[in-house]
Amino acid sequence: MPKNFGKNIRPLKSKAERKHKDIIMPLSISYKDTIKARVERDPEFRAALFDEAIGAFLEGDTAVGKALLRDLVNSTIGFERLAEELDKSSKSIHSA
Repeated sequence: MPKNFGKNIRPLKSKAERKHKDIIMPLSISYKDTIKARVERDPEFRAALFDEAIGAFLEGDTAVGKALLRDLVNSTIGFERLAEELDKSSKSIHSA
C-alpha cells in the first residue's frame, strides 16, 4: 500500500503554490465521504472494492481486506443494520 493511501491530499496549482511544488494541501472532502459517494453512484466501483477486499484476504493481507470491507459496509448498509441482519452485536462485527 502506498504511504499516502487513504489520505485526502491534492497537489497545489496556484502561482504561489507552484513555487513550493512539494507542498500538499488537504482536500475539503473526507476520504470516507468520497468513498461513500462513489459506492452509492457506481455499482462497478462497489463490486471492484469488494473484489479488492477478497483479493487482499486471499493474498494474506487481512489488514487491507478488513479496511476495504469496513469502507464498503460503512458506505452501504452500515454496521448497525449489518449486525441486525446477522443477529450479532455491531461491536462483535467491528472487532472481527
